[in-house]
Amino acid sequence: MPLYALPLGQWLDKGFGIGRSYLHTDERLFVFKPIDILLSRTTLAEPEVPAAGVTDLRERFSAALGRPERSADLDLAATWVATLDWRNLDRSDIDLLALAIRDSRITALERVYNSSEKSISPRLREPIIARLLDPATPQPLRWRLNSLVQAMPSGTFADLTTDERALLGNQQLRRETTALVERLADGGAAATPQLVEILKADVLKTGVTAIDRDNVLAALCRAFTQLGPDASAALPEVESLFSHPRSPLNNDWRVAMVRMGKPVEELRFPPRFSAEEVVQERDMVRRMVARAEAGNK
Repeated sequence: MPLYALPLGQWLDKGFGIGRSYLHTDERLFVFKPIDILLSRTTLAEPEVPAAGVTDLRERFSAALGRPERSADLDLAATWVATLDWRNLDRSDIDLLALAIRDSRITALERVYNSSEKSISPRLREPIIARLLDPATPQPLRWRLNSLVQAMPSGTFADLTTDERALLGNQQLRRETTALVERLADGGAAATPQLVEILKADVLKTGVTAIDRDNVLAALCRAFTQLGPDASAALPEVESLFSHPRSPLNNDWRVAMVRMGKPVEELRFPPRFSAEEVVQERDMVRRMVARAEAGNK
């Protein structure tokens, strides 16, 4: 591409500069992983780690997990995790990973399943939930484990365990583990009463930050949207809360209500909306519902 000049600058600094095009392979913010991208998009080969070194590392870490006292070898967790091929884990690696996740002495696990969320083993379900149920779990690790819950195979949480029920029953912990709230949809229509119970408990709750409340409400909205007609019994309750003067339910809940059985033509909008704006909003809801239905197939 030849050089070209274009206007640049703001306010009093306006002038001309050399135009540029920015090239990038993926999203640039937050999820950018330069090493992963270099290995996947170029001919660079991943450095080979001597097999004996990895075996020794694994054995030392495994032995440390099996001892009750605090050992320096427990700090090998992050190093061992970095050696794993997440798409081809064998049973012994998954078993050791389960022990590491469950062990409250291990906190350096934020890179578990790094960039490989589509291949999470459901066998890690119980240790992940046990660690999330522990109030002492550090927030960065809690965020990571929460994302793993969200990415587990469809239907994983159709039948809840005792720990999962305890986690959902703890209002503070479920605000920090919103993925399990959303995964209630795995249970089908039978999950509707519990979703309504959480909605009623959290929707107008005072004394919590708007972010914490909105995160739970977003998870509930996604669950109701996914359930669609299976959650029709909850529609009157959702409509009532949506119409409340202090309701924090946003426009996404209109999509959930339509999926649950409410005709688009009967959706209510603020009186300040003109007739043309109402038509536009209903058309937008129809498009969002179509995308949601396509995503469920």
